[in-house]
Amino acid sequence: MSISRLARAIAESPTLKLNEKAAILKEKGEAVIHLGAGEPKTRTPIDAILAAAGKLASADIKYTPTDGIPALKKAIVRYTEESYGHCVGTENVIVSAGAKAALYNLLVTILNPQDEVIVTAPYWVSYPEMVRMCHARPVIVNNEDGRYEPRIRDIEAACGSATKAVIVNSPNNPSGATPTARTSSRTWCGSASARACS
Repeated sequence: MSISRLARAIAESPTLKLNEKAAILKEKGEAVIHLGAGEPKTRTPIDAILAAAGKLASADIKYTPTDGIPALKKAIVRYTEESYGHCVGTENVIVSAGAKAALYNLLVTILNPQDEVIVTAPYWVSYPEMVRMCHARPVIVNNEDGRYEPRIRDIEAACGSATKAVIVNSPNNPSGATPTARTSSRTWCGSASARACS
């Protein structure tokens, strides 16, 4: 069975390629400092393990609302308020399988063929391919001075009539950098009809 033209057009994940190379080197006994996939070094909290085991033991496993169960959404609202001092309503919370899944769902919802999405560099390697999977065009904005902080003027220069969204990866993966208040205090892409941030 042949795969679709869209699937053939998607570039191989550099992260998965790096993971494979690191695994091969480790298997050969070579010392490897692996900077590929960001796996947490901490163990899963025991409370989470016990709660999950308890739920499985009850055998009460059913489909949940697509945007998340109400108790979890309320917990996310509490966490957001306590951790960031920002109050959101449960109607503005959607639980997903992860940030990339949420972002892809958003892109599929707002993009039309030939739309453009600004992606500030450095960026997580999946973002441009996700935009292409929506038949849109990623526009990469590099910072010429080598800093990891996007400059407003570079983003504004990249915006055009086809710009539909801006993806700002913050804290930046893989660098860990975050835009300063100076960078993030202005509205980006005034001509864009929609904006997306990650």
